[in-house]
Amino acid sequence: MLVRETYSKKEVAQFLAKGFVPIKIDAEKGKGPELAKRYGVSGFPTLVLIDPKGEEVDRLVGYRPPQKFLAELQPIVEGKSFGALKKKAETDLEAAVALGKKYEERSDFPKAAEIYGRVLQSSTASAALREAAEGRMAIVGYYRSKGKEIAGVEKFFRDHAKSDGARDQASVVFGHYQGTKGGDPAKVIEAGDYLSAHGSKEDSEFLNNYGGGDAEAGGGVRGGEGTSAVQDPPGAVRGGAREVGGQGEEALRKFAIKALRRMMDLIVQAQVRAPAFRHLSMACVARSGLFFSSLARR
Repeated sequence: MLVRETYSKKEVAQFLAKGFVPIKIDAEKGKGPELAKRYGVSGFPTLVLIDPKGEEVDRLVGYRPPQKFLAELQPIVEGKSFGALKKKAETDLEAAVALGKKYEERSDFPKAAEIYGRVLQSSTASAALREAAEGRMAIVGYYRSKGKEIAGVEKFFRDHAKSDGARDQASVVFGHYQGTKGGDPAKVIEAGDYLSAHGSKEDSEFLNNYGGGDAEAGGGVRGGEGTSAVQDPPGAVRGGAREVGGQGEEALRKFAIKALRRMMDLIVQAQVRAPAFRHLSMACVARSGLFFSSLARR
């Protein structure tokens, strides 16, 4: 999708041509596995930016639509890279939280936990920064336990369910209980309802993943690339209604219908502002329709 939807766009190609030498590598063939190990690549797609010496400057993990892709590359070009962030994080707690997320993208969860712990222990950290660090720490704990420690993520999600600050945690909860053997429709629906209500109207990446993965929950179909601002949790977005069956399948069917209605609302609201967003939304609706058809046949 990144190649088809983003790299192929003229504005992206022109931006990259100014100061980059793009190289596409298959991480499972030839020298790919060796390079993936060297740079700590564990999820795809991953864009690693390196300098002439082969040292990493920064990276982007997961799919981004063209405008978001360019918006995230620009600060790196302007010197606000991973390396610059590391220096700033020594005295700036907001930069420290941002740096922790960078380490998460690199699957360096111990280092991310160390940074979030420093923020939580700081007497000068604001309430907002403490809250952000607490939420990230819960997600890191989930990853480090290989998907076993979900309680902390659930608690943060429920404690902040009335705000917009628990989207990443909701995504983890959604993926965990959809992917767990036996499933838990009630928790999938609870997290899905939150994502539906708090998803950004401007963020086509969110709608792509929500429509492509969440609304297809009953079909055992994995979500789109880059399920959230964080990497896919272990075993994310698999299973669903086929595993839980009966009442669970009916509950997920009702949730999927609600998801489709939410997407249609977003399409109407985005028609004038973002034609590309509308196009992507329509594609998600089409995929959701396939899910409804498959349920109807069973």
